[in-house]
Amino acid sequence: GQVTMIRATEKSKTIDRVICHDGYITPAENGLHCIGATFQKEEPDGAEARPEDDKENLSKLAKNLPGYGFENAEVVSSRAGFR
Repeated sequence: GQVTMIRATEKSKTIDRVICHDGYITPAENGLHCIGATFQKEEPDGAEARPEDDKENLSKLAKNLPGYGFENAEVVSSRAGFR
């Protein structure tokens, strides 16, 4: 799975707890939210961050939390791993 770190918007800075939908978003810490997460079955050495997974995470977030300005969110970093 992959998580994506995005820069908080003015409105999203008001989020004070984890919000779960068909993904999730954490409250902003140091101006960044962690959103996620994707899930793919992969080979043990195949966990690499991918731009298309960032896009999936952002799409789910914008769909489920409209009005927070996430349509053009700035991706700061990504991390992929196994669960």
